[in-house]
Amino acid sequence: MSKNTSQSLMASLLASDVSNVAGCRRVVNKELGIEIECEGSRLPLDTPATWEIHRDGSLRGEAAEYVTRGPIARKDKDEVIDSLFDCFTANRTVLNNSKSSRTSVHVHINCSNVPLYKVINICTLHTIFESVLLNYCGDSRIGNIFCLSAKDANYWASHIRRCLASKDGRIDNLWGNDAYIRYSALNYAALGKYGTLEFRGMRGLDTAKEVKDWVDIVCILKDAAIAYRDPTAIVERMSVEGPIAFARSTFGPDVWAKLTEGLEEGDVARSLYEGVRIAQDIAYSFDWTQVFSAKGAAPPGKRMNPAAEQRLRLEPLEPAHWNEFVQRALARGDIQMNDVGVQAAPVPVNWDARRVAPAIRIDEGVAL
Repeated sequence: MSKNTSQSLMASLLASDVSNVAGCRRVVNKELGIEIECEGSRLPLDTPATWEIHRDGSLRGEAAEYVTRGPIARKDKDEVIDSLFDCFTANRTVLNNSKSSRTSVHVHINCSNVPLYKVINICTLHTIFESVLLNYCGDSRIGNIFCLSAKDANYWASHIRRCLASKDGRIDNLWGNDAYIRYSALNYAALGKYGTLEFRGMRGLDTAKEVKDWVDIVCILKDAAIAYRDPTAIVERMSVEGPIAFARSTFGPDVWAKLTEGLEEGDVARSLYEGVRIAQDIAYSFDWTQVFSAKGAAPPGKRMNPAAEQRLRLEPLEPAHWNEFVQRALARGDIQMNDVGVQAAPVPVNWDARRVAPAIRIDEGVAL
């Protein structure tokens, strides 16, 4: 098979919904699956109708894993979560989840009705924020062998890259190596079984509010990711906005403040740069314009009109041209300058061997 033919085949698969490629059941209007591992006492055996109990051999003592009975709609998730914790209250359950290194909360996001290339968007965006998210999830989750990050398990990102470069269109290899991927912080092997991405990062939680907050964060990340044109647009948006402004615009200022409470902004920025170094290997591993040809039309960009975005993407960028880039972009109206002023600053990340992307920042160091 020629290179052009293999890439065209891969583009067609990436443009297809996950259910068509993975052979899983297509689910519409129900988006979430939640698994809550519990250790404690007086754990209820009779659960609300929306929950069922699974046995988990990794737990100790009186223990149970409470799993939603099939996928649930996002609009119903607060009611469903509250029903389980109301059951705990009625049964006078004592939860020791927050004190146990064995318990965790897993959230499945339905992707069965999502084009596969948008799933790669989610993987790309999650990789950028993974260190911050795992820090929020708890110290016991950092380096945990049951939720390994892309930084700790190099195979995670390189496997995506190899699958995208497959000459025979075997994208199903992405979820075929279950044993290597299933214990990642973002488990994409679940695509083949359930048509979902499984977010495994969160520690054991003792309150309904904590569970709801985490599900909300996962949903925010998913929504932000699928709004982008393709994975390269995510990397380039962070380049233009700078890491902290990019993070705030992704999660919103309040959620971002919660995620980074107690952390130094400089340390957070460095972790985002570290994440994007891994994410760029995924983002630039395929010519995404072929996916748009397979779909018949390119999807719109995000936060920028398509003409402006295309000009920024095609700008011949070299280190000596950063300031010229800013002036041209300002003159065209592709970026805006506030009353503090604007200057260009190099980013210590080589986004692509063919070009160096700029970061545009205002003088006081806050990205536009």
